[in-house]
Amino acid sequence: SKKIEQLVQSIKLLHNSKPFLRNFNMFSQISFYQNILKRDYLPNKLLKYVNSIKKLEPKLYLPNDILVPCHNDLLPANLINKDNQILIIDFDYSGNNDPCFELGNLSVEMEYDNEQINNLVKSYYGEKNESIISRVNLQSIVSDIGWSLWSYVQAKNSNLNFDYSAHAIYRLERAINKMESKEYELWQNNI
Repeated sequence: SKKIEQLVQSIKLLHNSKPFLRNFNMFSQISFYQNILKRDYLPNKLLKYVNSIKKLEPKLYLPNDILVPCHNDLLPANLINKDNQILIIDFDYSGNNDPCFELGNLSVEMEYDNEQINNLVKSYYGEKNESIISRVNLQSIVSDIGWSLWSYVQAKNSNLNFDYSAHAIYRLERAINKMESKEYELWQNNI
């Protein structure tokens, strides 16, 4: 769609810019959040899936020279449409990363369906490639697990008037649904 193409144009502008000074790795963030939560509370249900998702890290690994500057937190609130151009704001979690993580995170934040994910991949890469689509889907699960843990940390520590626990559960359940789907194994075999 036109909106996806416009969004990809802004993302590619970022991805083609000069590398950031640091990398962002959601697997490292998952371990960091997990360590914080071990002191207080980590739901058993979450632990099972966190351990399972960590097994994807070697499969999704990319060397540093393949990583690109990424925002890593592209949610609607961080995208501003001004004069028919999409501006990206709030670079708190920016760092060099796999472009498929960026697209996977975006796909869950925007709640894209399979057709929209296919269009996102085609718009970014110029083709609908099953290996890349699988990688984007797997990275979307990594994103949901990571931001679910982040939300549990916020539930314990934030003073903001936001139901971080409900947000954590929503993201965790979305990730679990994908991990328990018949496509999950297919995606792993495709990359």
